[in-house]
Amino acid sequence: MWYYLGPHFTTRSQQNDLLEILHNCIITDPGLVQRLHVEGVALTAALKGAVATRGTDVYHRGQQFVWIRAIGDDLMKWEQALPTMAYLGDDNNHWVGNVINAQDKVIYYGDSLESPIPPDLLETY
Repeated sequence: MWYYLGPHFTTRSQQNDLLEILHNCIITDPGLVQRLHVEGVALTAALKGAVATRGTDVYHRGQQFVWIRAIGDDLMKWEQALPTMAYLGDDNNHWVGNVINAQDKVIYYGDSLESPIPPDLLETY
């Protein structure tokens, strides 16, 4: 609890642990499991990689993006929301919360420092 409750910066694995706890709470509630799909922090990095292939057919054909395409298909098919976390980079050294809501077609961005969503992160999502 020292890392979570103190002034210490949490790591990628700790953020994933928190998302896993959230996931475990959601799957025990039939109403939530139909509406929410939790993903770990690797999603944002993978999406940035997919954006980098824009203008090619790599995203649509590449095996490395199969899991992202499946998540996107499920989100749209079931009109789910996807909560996750994103790391803003070494210059910022800060984690933010994001929810991609397919039903309302909106992105919710939560920054404890109250900064707006960075343009590159908005473009990625």
